[in-house]
Amino acid sequence: ARLAAAGVAPGGFVGILLERSVEFVVAVLGILKAGCGYAPLSAEQPAERLAFMIADARLPAIVTRRSLADRVPAAAALLVLADADEPWWRNDVAPPADGVDDGADERRGHAPDDARDAGERPAYVMYTSGSTGTPKGVVVPHRAVVRLVHGQTYASFGPELRTLLLAPTAFDASTFELWAPLLSGGACIVFPDPIPELPRLAAVLRTGRVNCLWLTAGLFNHVIDADPGVLATVGHVVTGGEALSIPHVRRALAALPGLRLTNGYGPTEATTFSTTHEIARDDTFPGGSVPIGRPLANTSCHVVDAALRPVPDGQPGELVIGGLGLAIGYLGWPELTAESFVVDPPGDGPGGRLYRTGDLCRRRADGVLEFLGRSDDQVKIRGHRIEPGEIQAALERHPDVAKAVVVVREGTMADGSVEKILRGCVVPRDGAAVEPAGLRAFLADHLPEPILPGEWVVVSDLPLAPNGKVVRATLLALPADATAAGRGDTDGADQRLGTLLEAEIMGVWRRLFGRDDIRRDDDFFAIGGHSLLTARLAVELERLLGHPVPIAALFLAPSVESQARLIADAPWAPRWKSLVPLAPTGGRPPLFLVHGVGGDVFHFLGLAKLLPAEQPVYGLQSTDRGGAVPATLAALAAEYAAEIRSLRPRGPYAVGGYSLGGWVAYAIAAQLRAAGDEVTLLLFDTFANAAVPWPARAARHLASSLHEIDAIGGRARLHARRLLETPVGDWGREAVALARPLVRRAARVAGWSGFDHAAAVRTAADRGTPLAAPDPLFPLVAGHVPAPFDGRVELFRASSLISATLPLFWRLLVGRRVRVHRLPGGHFDIFKPEQLPTLAAAVTDAIAPRTSAARP
Repeated sequence: ARLAAAGVAPGGFVGILLERSVEFVVAVLGILKAGCGYAPLSAEQPAERLAFMIADARLPAIVTRRSLADRVPAAAALLVLADADEPWWRNDVAPPADGVDDGADERRGHAPDDARDAGERPAYVMYTSGSTGTPKGVVVPHRAVVRLVHGQTYASFGPELRTLLLAPTAFDASTFELWAPLLSGGACIVFPDPIPELPRLAAVLRTGRVNCLWLTAGLFNHVIDADPGVLATVGHVVTGGEALSIPHVRRALAALPGLRLTNGYGPTEATTFSTTHEIARDDTFPGGSVPIGRPLANTSCHVVDAALRPVPDGQPGELVIGGLGLAIGYLGWPELTAESFVVDPPGDGPGGRLYRTGDLCRRRADGVLEFLGRSDDQVKIRGHRIEPGEIQAALERHPDVAKAVVVVREGTMADGSVEKILRGCVVPRDGAAVEPAGLRAFLADHLPEPILPGEWVVVSDLPLAPNGKVVRATLLALPADATAAGRGDTDGADQRLGTLLEAEIMGVWRRLFGRDDIRRDDDFFAIGGHSLLTARLAVELERLLGHPVPIAALFLAPSVESQARLIADAPWAPRWKSLVPLAPTGGRPPLFLVHGVGGDVFHFLGLAKLLPAEQPVYGLQSTDRGGAVPATLAALAAEYAAEIRSLRPRGPYAVGGYSLGGWVAYAIAAQLRAAGDEVTLLLFDTFANAAVPWPARAARHLASSLHEIDAIGGRARLHARRLLETPVGDWGREAVALARPLVRRAARVAGWSGFDHAAAVRTAADRGTPLAAPDPLFPLVAGHVPAPFDGRVELFRASSLISATLPLFWRLLVGRRVRVHRLPGGHFDIFKPEQLPTLAAAVTDAIAPRTSAARP
C-alpha cells in the first residue's frame, strides 16, 4: 500500500537497502504483492557500485532506514523508510483501490492477464561479479523460486521446517533461507547480528529451534574446526558455494552422529540450487571430491562438449542446466543472455533453454555428478562468485597503472583444505610508483571486500607466451610484493626465527596463508588476513598451545615475532573480557573506543594505527552472554567501566563511540565522571536515539523535521510529474490521492503528531508485541535516560543535513559547550581509508592534554 500510494507502478523492481531483519522480510513481501520484483542492495558495497546497481535496475523506489539513507545517491530514487515512526509501519496508509490495473512489465513484454504467464514475471534481481568490469543483474522469475522448494525432497519441506536467515540479503543463498519455510508453512528465524560469532550463532540456533541451516563452505569449515557442537541442535545442514573440504565433512559426521549433511550446488542463474547430494557416512569419495549430486525435480543437467553434444558418462565436459529454475537472463544485457542461455532443441525447460555454467563436471555411472573445476577464470572465494576480469578492469582505471592481471593462487590450509587467494599483478605507468596498500585502498572504493586481492605483485611488464597470452604460471611463481606488508628491504639475518615456539607459530601462519614467504615481522592483516582467517588462527594456536588464545591477541601481537614473545613471556590470561588492544603501547592516557551495532571494533583499527605512537588505543567489543543481554544500557556501561578500571584504575580517560555506540560511550563516561575521574568524551556522528529530556528533545524533533522536509520536497516533485501525466478530467481525484501523504508528512513537521521511539518501544512491549530491533543495542539505547555529564565533549559530525543538528542537541543535553569537528562525507564515510588521515588529525587534537583554562 505504501508503494502504491507513492506512485510505484507494478512491473519493475524496487530496491531494498536493509540489514537482515523482520523489516527486510516485510519489504520483500510488500514489493511482490505490489506487483514488482525486489532488488536487494548491500550497505557494505562501495558507493560507486551501489549507484551503478540503482541506476542499472532503474529503481523508482528503495525501502531503507534513515540510518542508511545517505548510502543512496541524491535523487536516485524515492526512499520508503522502514522506520518505526513511518506511516506505513503504523498501518497509516490506505490500501490501493480495488480494481487497480496491474499494468504490464513493458521491459519484458509480460501479459498480466494471462495466469500462465504470471510465473514468468521477475521476482527479484541479484547482482554478481561481471567479467566485463561491471556487475551484472540476474533476473529470477517467480516460477524459479517456486521450483526451488515445491515438490522437492532434498529438505523436509512443511510446517515443521525452521530455517535461519543468515546469508547477506544480496546473496542468493537467502532465497532458500527465506522461501523454503515461507512457501511451505514453516518459520524463518532472522539472525539479528551483522557477524555470526559462533557462541551467538549457537544461541540463536538453539533458542530459534532451527532444524535446517545453510552455511557457505568456508563458514562450515570454521564451525567444524572451532566447535562442531554449535550445530548440535540442528538436524540438517546444507553447505556449498564452493568445493567442500573432505576432511571437514568427515569430522562433522563423526562429531555429530545425528546430522544430515547435504552438498548444495547451483549458480545464481539457476536459482540457488540445481543439484544436491546427501553425504553418506560411509562415503569414501572415490572421485577425490564431494559430489554435487543429482538434479532437483523440474531441473535437468547435461554434461556436454563445446558443441553442446552430450559426452559419455565418466568423461569431463561443461555442465549445462535446464528446467524451471532458470533465470530470465541478465538485466539489460541481451547479447550476454543469448550467449549464456542457449536454445535446447529437445525443448528442455521453459522456452527450450539451457544455461551454460562454465563448470567442468563428469557424470558417474550411477548418475551422480562430480565437480571438476572451471573452464574460464571465474572463481569462488568464501562463497562469493568472483570474475578476475572485473578486478582487472577496476585496477586499470588507476591513474598509475598501465596494465593489470589478476590470478588465483591455491594454498593448502592447516586443516588440509585448499583456499583460493587472489593476487593482483600490476605494471606501473612510466615513472609512476605504485604501492599495494594504495592499490587496495583504490579498489575498496569500487569493489566489495571479498573481491579485493590478498596478495600483490608489481612487475615491469607482464610475461607473455608466443601467442600473446599472459603466462599466469610465471606470475604465480613470483613472491608477493614486500610492500604489501608495509615493510621495506631488511637484513635477512633479522628474519631468522629465534625460538622453537616462533618456528611453530610460523608454521601455522604459513599453512593458514598457504605460502612460504611470510616473515616474522609481517602484519597478519596487511598480508591478507580477514575475519574468517583470524578465527582459524585462534583455533590453530589453541591446538598448538593447549589452551585458548582469544582473538584479541592478534590485535596486541599481529606478527609472528610479537605473538611468540607474548605467549613465551606469560600465558595469555587477560583480566578482561571485552578489551581489545588496538595499539597498546605509549605513555599517554589510553583512548577507549566502544563498539556499536554488531559488537565489533575492527573498523577502529585503521584509526588506531594513524594516531601518534605514544597514544594507546583499546577497543571495547561485545562478548558472548549466552543469549542474555543486560537489562539497561547503564548496566552494560558499568561492565565496560569495570574493565577499563581493571586496565587503568584511575583517570584521566578518553572514551569514544561511533553512531549508536556513542550512547554506550556516553553512559561509560558519565559513570567514570561520577566517580570523580577526568573524562573526555568523543562522539562520532551519534544521533539523538535515547530518551532525552526537554530541551534536547526539541533538537531531536528539529533533526527529524529537517529530514521530513527534505523527504516532502522529493515526493512533491515526484507527485507533480505524475499529475502532469494525468488527463485533465481526472486531476481532482488524482490531486486528492497525491495530497494525502504530503498532508500527513506536513502535519508531522508542524508538530501536530509526534513520535517518541522510546515510548513506542515501551508501549509495544506492554501490549506483548515488541518492536523488532536488528541489534540488542537498539532497545537498550531507546529506553536509556542519560545521566548528567560535565566532562569535555568532542563531537565529530558528518557533512549531512541531519548531522548539522547534532551540535545543538549535544550542547542542550550536556548543558555546556561542545567542540565540533566537521568531517567530509556522510555518516558511513567516517572510517573509510581515504578519510582516516583527516579523522586521525582531529582525534589527536581532541585528546591532546589541555590546561583547564584552554578547555572548551
